[in-house]
Amino acid sequence: MNLDADEIEEDGEKEALRVGMTFALGTDALHAVQDYALSQTKAVKVMQRSGVRRFIGCTSEGCTVFTYGSWHISSINPKHVNCVSSANPTRRQIAELPTFESAVRADGTVSARTLTEQIQSRDGISLVKKRRALYCAREEVNDIGVEALAKHYTKISGATYF
Repeated sequence: MNLDADEIEEDGEKEALRVGMTFALGTDALHAVQDYALSQTKAVKVMQRSGVRRFIGCTSEGCTVFTYGSWHISSINPKHVNCVSSANPTRRQIAELPTFESAVRADGTVSARTLTEQIQSRDGISLVKKRRALYCAREEVNDIGVEALAKHYTKISGATYF
């Protein structure tokens, strides 16, 4: 089973990580583990990296959650014990939050404060200390919209009229 990080979603819900999952790239594996942690309102980081293998663990000291492997998950411990970790989404994860994306698409100049409040109330994720990541994610979502719009205008202007 060779997976891309975007393919771990089934029926709108993230599938649980499991031993044996294989990914096309190491980055895809890291993103899948980060996304899974965010869905649990937790955060993970790369604790140890050697060559192509990564040991990804919970950010809470003393918590035993880990994932180990390269582009293939060889072992996993999903139980958070003595864990005080909280969600710490990356810019990529913020930009992919449906609440965030819809708010930015509705108003490309929406304030960080408004975005923070909406995401806190709807998704239960605090982004108070993520202002820079919020602005970068907002620009990313806006740029994607501009690129798509430019592509459509190019198609329209290149059209032949009878």
